[in-house]
Amino acid sequence: MDDLSVSNNADLHKVLATVLHSIVLFFRAYPHSLLYIEGSTAVRTRLYRIVINKDLNEYQKGFDILGMMDTDVEYFTKNRPYTAFVVKLNNKPILEYER
Repeated sequence: MDDLSVSNNADLHKVLATVLHSIVLFFRAYPHSLLYIEGSTAVRTRLYRIVINKDLNEYQKGFDILGMMDTDVEYFTKNRPYTAFVVKLNNKPILEYER
Protein backbone atom coordinates (compact mmCIF):
# COMPACT_ATOMS: atom_id res chain seq x y z
CA MET A 1 0.00 0.00 0.00
CA ASP A 2 1.34 3.42 -0.92
CA ASP A 3 -0.01 6.28 1.22
CA LEU A 4 1.51 8.80 -1.20
CA SER A 5 -0.39 7.58 -4.26
CA VAL A 6 -3.16 9.69 -5.76
CA SER A 7 -5.97 7.64 -7.28
CA ASN A 8 -8.18 10.51 -8.53
CA ASN A 9 -11.17 8.18 -8.34
CA ALA A 10 -13.49 10.78 -6.75
CA ASP A 11 -13.84 9.00 -3.41
CA LEU A 12 -12.54 11.83 -1.19
CA HIS A 13 -15.75 12.08 0.85
CA LYS A 14 -15.85 8.33 1.38
CA VAL A 15 -12.22 8.30 2.52
CA LEU A 16 -12.76 11.20 4.92
CA ALA A 17 -15.93 9.58 6.32
CA THR A 18 -13.90 6.42 6.92
CA VAL A 19 -11.22 8.42 8.74
CA LEU A 20 -13.83 10.10 10.96
CA HIS A 21 -15.51 6.77 11.69
CA SER A 22 -12.12 5.28 12.60
CA ILE A 23 -11.48 8.15 15.02
CA VAL A 24 -14.84 7.54 16.74
CA LEU A 25 -14.09 3.81 17.02
CA PHE A 26 -10.62 4.52 18.40
CA PHE A 27 -12.00 6.72 21.17
CA ARG A 28 -14.69 4.19 22.05
CA ALA A 29 -11.90 1.69 22.69
CA TYR A 30 -9.40 4.15 24.20
CA PRO A 31 -11.38 7.06 25.70
CA HIS A 32 -8.47 8.50 27.71
CA SER A 33 -6.00 8.60 24.83
CA LEU A 34 -4.71 11.34 22.59
CA LEU A 35 -4.76 10.85 18.83
CA TYR A 36 -2.02 12.41 16.68
CA ILE A 37 -3.03 13.15 13.09
CA GLU A 38 -0.73 14.24 10.29
CA GLY A 39 -1.15 13.87 6.55
CA SER A 40 1.43 11.89 4.61
CA THR A 41 2.14 15.11 2.68
CA ALA A 42 1.72 18.81 3.41
CA VAL A 43 -1.16 18.89 0.92
CA ARG A 44 -3.00 16.12 2.79
CA THR A 45 -2.42 17.84 6.14
CA ARG A 46 -3.89 21.00 4.61
CA LEU A 47 -6.89 18.96 3.44
CA TYR A 48 -7.45 17.73 7.02
CA ARG A 49 -7.28 21.35 8.20
CA ILE A 50 -9.89 22.37 5.61
CA VAL A 51 -12.21 19.55 6.70
CA ILE A 52 -11.81 20.50 10.37
CA ASN A 53 -12.42 24.19 9.52
CA LYS A 54 -15.63 23.34 7.70
CA ASP A 55 -17.32 21.48 10.58
CA LEU A 56 -15.33 22.67 13.61
CA ASN A 57 -18.40 23.47 15.74
CA GLU A 58 -19.80 19.98 15.15
CA TYR A 59 -16.50 18.23 15.92
CA GLN A 60 -16.08 20.27 19.11
CA LYS A 61 -19.26 18.72 20.50
CA GLY A 62 -17.29 15.55 21.16
CA PHE A 63 -13.61 16.36 20.77
CA ASP A 64 -10.97 18.85 21.79
CA ILE A 65 -8.89 19.53 18.69
CA LEU A 66 -5.45 21.01 18.98
CA GLY A 67 -3.28 22.27 16.16
CA MET A 68 0.48 21.90 16.03
CA MET A 69 2.96 24.21 14.35
CA ASP A 70 6.36 22.59 14.78
CA THR A 71 6.59 22.23 18.59
CA ASP A 72 3.85 24.76 19.45
CA VAL A 73 0.45 23.34 20.35
CA GLU A 74 -2.77 25.35 20.69
CA TYR A 75 -6.50 24.81 20.52
CA PHE A 76 -7.47 24.61 16.87
CA THR A 77 -8.10 28.03 15.35
CA LYS A 78 -9.56 28.33 11.88
CA ASN A 79 -7.21 29.14 9.01
CA ARG A 80 -3.94 28.59 10.88
CA PRO A 81 -1.19 26.69 9.03
CA TYR A 82 -0.93 23.62 11.27
CA THR A 83 1.51 20.82 10.52
CA ALA A 84 -0.40 18.22 12.58
CA PHE A 85 -3.34 17.81 14.94
CA VAL A 86 -3.99 16.23 18.32
CA VAL A 87 -7.49 15.08 19.17
CA LYS A 88 -8.93 13.97 22.50
CA LEU A 89 -12.39 13.39 23.85
CA ASN A 90 -13.86 16.31 25.70
CA ASN A 91 -16.38 16.06 28.52
CA LYS A 92 -19.33 16.26 26.12
CA PRO A 93 -20.94 13.18 24.51
CA ILE A 94 -18.98 11.57 21.69
CA LEU A 95 -20.17 12.24 18.15
CA GLU A 96 -22.34 9.44 16.87
CA TYR A 97 -21.54 8.13 13.42
CA GLU A 98 -24.69 7.25 11.50
CA ARG A 99 -24.35 5.11 8.39
